[in-house]
Amino acid sequence: MEIEVRRFYSNLFATKQSKATTIIPQQTKALPPFLPEEIQHSLNSFQNGKAAGEDKLSADFLKSCHSSVHKLLANKFSRYLQEGKVPTKWKSSKTTLIFKKGDKENLENYRPICLLPILYKVFTKCILNRIRKSLEEAQPVEQAGFRRSFSTIDHIHSVQRLLEVGREYQIPITMVFIDFKKAFDTIEPTALWESLKTQGIDSGYIKLLKECYNDCSTTITPFYNPVNIPITRGVRQCDPISPNLFSACLESAFRRMSWPHIKDDKMTTTLPWYQIRAESNTPTIRRRYHLISKLHK
Repeated sequence: MEIEVRRFYSNLFATKQSKATTIIPQQTKALPPFLPEEIQHSLNSFQNGKAAGEDKLSADFLKSCHSSVHKLLANKFSRYLQEGKVPTKWKSSKTTLIFKKGDKENLENYRPICLLPILYKVFTKCILNRIRKSLEEAQPVEQAGFRRSFSTIDHIHSVQRLLEVGREYQIPITMVFIDFKKAFDTIEPTALWESLKTQGIDSGYIKLLKECYNDCSTTITPFYNPVNIPITRGVRQCDPISPNLFSACLESAFRRMSWPHIKDDKMTTTLPWYQIRAESNTPTIRRRYHLISKLHK
């Protein structure tokens, strides 16, 4: 079993690209140091009662610590920020396989749950709070995944409205729902850093995140013997910044696509494509209201 686990996850987490360097612009100014208030704010965003990682620390414990501990963490994080280096322990994690359904001998039927060091998660949460605004500005208004003050309820209403108008005017509508297989686990790091660079993220934060992803590994213990798996692609599971990195990379991919027009043979008008994006099977429709107005005409 250990051999199968090593083969399956080594192939899943192995990059499919040859080594390519992403040219990151030189940092023009020093990044501001972290404040204790930033540490406290990040800690408050974590839920209570979650399992501890390899460092045996929990968010509950850090929340209960005196403010002097938060000040100490702020100094440590600021040093990592200036040096562009993070502790090696942060690059290792522990993964537990949870059976979902189907054949128990098929590893694809298991959900990997990763436990990361809580200090690493607080650190990346602090970085996310700083770069969130830039990431948000790069996202289209139609994107509701992993964003504050956005909801997929709007998209569900849009889909329902399109169907109602289509039935009312007897116009056939085709909708495509895409479920990306192993989407978070198959993002190439080169594409990730390029997307952050094109979306205006400070080069200092990109270099630091890149350092966090270098030489990462996870340990899986199916029975008694631990299996160490190197990770050279994908975003890290259970990392607070991972969903936002995924959205940034996905948006860069959509920007490079050329969306053709759909021409209806029975009508003289040309209806635009509407984009459907899948993140947890949630559709995102671009220019949906423009399409509804076309249907009304």
